[in-house]
Amino acid sequence: MGSHAELVPLVWISKYPSGVLANGGISALCSAIKDAVDIYGCRIINVSSGISSDDEALREAVEYAEEKGVIVISAAGNSNQYAPDKIFYPAAYETVVGVGSVNEDMCVSDFSQRNSGVTVTAPGEKVYSISADPSKGFVQISGTSYSAAYVSGFAALLLSKYPEMSLAEFRQILIETSQDLGEKGYDSAYGYGIVSVSDGLEYCKEKMGK
Repeated sequence: MGSHAELVPLVWISKYPSGVLANGGISALCSAIKDAVDIYGCRIINVSSGISSDDEALREAVEYAEEKGVIVISAAGNSNQYAPDKIFYPAAYETVVGVGSVNEDMCVSDFSQRNSGVTVTAPGEKVYSISADPSKGFVQISGTSYSAAYVSGFAALLLSKYPEMSLAEFRQILIETSQDLGEKGYDSAYGYGIVSVSDGLEYCKEKMGK
């Protein structure tokens, strides 16, 4: 069976022509989450951003998505070097898959948050991405946003092969197959470990028979 995914970009932060960020606010983020579910029928929501405090409306939007069977994945945050105690939401919600960053040596990135919002880690340094400036093509960039996107891609791959997979099952796959580094078992730097696509696929093949 081949694997495929359709990307639905929903914007809640943009830029004015001057280059100044135009933040749509929490209501825009919540609307994007609900639109992803109700209008576009998304099975996975990637939130490559976050806010630094729990918010009732955001919590409710995430709960709504999860009640509809959607896997929500979010960046754990990039403030460790200057605000190590900061916790970002929705990554910090218990049911959301919060993703931290590792470098090419499989060490946690200096900027990656280390707290209970980290479920797993994934590559997030010197990632090739399309530049916001069309004239520059691809550029190397770093951040837990890109780590979260990596895990979202992994989730999409698994859902294409196992469309009945639930959020709870996906979390269990991450727990069982991520490469455990740092302190044995869960720790706030690596979470359950570095995501392993090959081990995750093999685990699913054994458990789900495909």
